[in-house]
Amino acid sequence: MSALAVKAVRERRRMTQEDLAEKSNMSERQIQRIEDASNTRQTKQGNAERIAEALGISLDSLLQSPDSERIGWVVTQEGRFMGVRHEIRSLLSEIKHSAMPFENQPRDSTTLYIQSKTLPWGVTIEHHFKGGNEMSWEIRPVKYDEDIGLLWTEPDAMDDMLWEIDVAQLLYETAYDVIIDGKPVVPDDIKPQYQVKFFHQEEGAAERVFQGYQLIKDDSDLAISLGIWLSERKTKVHASLCSTLLGTLQIESGALDNVSLVVSRVWQDSDGQLQLAPWTYKHRESLVTSINKRHVDKQGPAHVTYSEPMRYNRTVTSMTPALPA
Repeated sequence: MSALAVKAVRERRRMTQEDLAEKSNMSERQIQRIEDASNTRQTKQGNAERIAEALGISLDSLLQSPDSERIGWVVTQEGRFMGVRHEIRSLLSEIKHSAMPFENQPRDSTTLYIQSKTLPWGVTIEHHFKGGNEMSWEIRPVKYDEDIGLLWTEPDAMDDMLWEIDVAQLLYETAYDVIIDGKPVVPDDIKPQYQVKFFHQEEGAAERVFQGYQLIKDDSDLAISLGIWLSERKTKVHASLCSTLLGTLQIESGALDNVSLVVSRVWQDSDGQLQLAPWTYKHRESLVTSINKRHVDKQGPAHVTYSEPMRYNRTVTSMTPALPA
């Protein structure tokens, strides 16, 4: 198992070593040893499988080692050479920050274009708000030749794996209008909904049981129905962002009812299957913060960032499981 691969994927999942240890049922010290590149001891098969499962990635992917000849990535912005970066994670973090809409911006104020299939990989952001502007980046791996200097090279298996994770985060956590390789993530004629999955854990039980899910029509529906559900809890609830589930948040109730919700934004394809839709990290984080600050028995809607004016005079979807798995 590649120490660099484990660390790189863990950091991209926004997990600490303690988080990974807890999710993989291992000690933090074991995770530290596995991520130590100087450690020559072979990771046990069972431990490797648990780490891969906790990171939400295949075991084969974590066996990849980086190309020793590649020295970094050439980055251009609007066609201008911006230097060679040792890694591109920090660049993609900058791109995500540039693309995320402000609280008072309409959701269609930003369009994100991604070219992921051919080199150079590319990302373009179009802002349509208040006059708007456009920013674009191209990214390509390079190696060094003593006689010639910098040479283009191909991404290795580990590069491809990490790029796939990075692209997924750009797709589902950065903007709402996203085009990848010429195709929109959500078709223009489809309006996304919210899917709420319900789980219950009996006292003393080792695992929680999936009870079903409910589809919530839009932002207003989610704000009102979630607000009602929260006001009915008798103990403090805790919300968090799911590290291995993109565009998703989790809400845990107290010990009195042991109910948890997993909420994501989805759209329904022509076969009736639910597909993940973008829900920005910034807006989910804002909702999580407001839930964790909310007092028990507080009335009123949850703090959802709306794409349209709040509508109160309407039928509200019940926050109860109505559909099977």
